[in-house]
Amino acid sequence: MLRANWALGFLGFLGVIGIGGLAAGDYLRAVWIAFFAFFSYFIPVKEQTSGKAPSRKASKKQ
Repeated sequence: MLRANWALGFLGFLGVIGIGGLAAGDYLRAVWIAFFAFFSYFIPVKEQTSGKAPSRKASKKQ
């Protein structure tokens, strides 16, 4: 939960920067920041699911 909350806060912070860049007309920077924010948010979620998945598979095999 701490990782998810940190990622959401980081995503929101970069989102504000992205909106500011978009308002200034810097579309390339806004798109890059949005992509990086989404990617940084997706990584911890993937780590959590990949960490839980093997344990579930192991319990099913046993």
